[in-house]
Amino acid sequence: KYLSQRLTKQNAIIEENASSLDKLNKEIYSKNQLLEEDNRTKDKLLSIISHDLRNPITNTQTILSLINKGALTEEESKTLLEQLETQYINTTGLLDNLLGWLKSQITGKELEKSDINVYELMNGMHLEQKIALMRKRIKFINNTSSDCNIMAEKEMIKIIFRNLITNAIKYTPKGGTVT
Repeated sequence: KYLSQRLTKQNAIIEENASSLDKLNKEIYSKNQLLEEDNRTKDKLLSIISHDLRNPITNTQTILSLINKGALTEEESKTLLEQLETQYINTTGLLDNLLGWLKSQITGKELEKSDINVYELMNGMHLEQKIALMRKRIKFINNTSSDCNIMAEKEMIKIIFRNLITNAIKYTPKGGTVT
């Protein structure tokens, strides 16, 4: 009888420990799921940052190379340096915005949607891509209605349109048109 009672107590302890282990395993599984999701988000964000910064950096290198080789007139050099300064300002702003967006993704902060005029956004994208367009002599046509507005998170929609336009420029032949 004594051994039976002792065995019953030990079985209860084992069941309690098993239950605790099961609970811990579920918590570990949940934490692993969160870590995997965070890793996917990190990979996505790094991919976006890499993609969005590669084009301006390549443009900068091309302009500086042309200027250093003396392949341009003084007026052309001056014009390109002015565009390079504008591109620098845009790229710095882009980096700040991407890092802010990254922070919001990491902290889980809700994205703030706002009313965005697509026509103005496209004009901004046109200016941002001006050097790449000039290099390939590609014409950029913004057929967006001037009263076309959308509700979106501004930096996210800029990233989307920037990627679309960058890819359109990349795959449009010299002298072509991006509409």
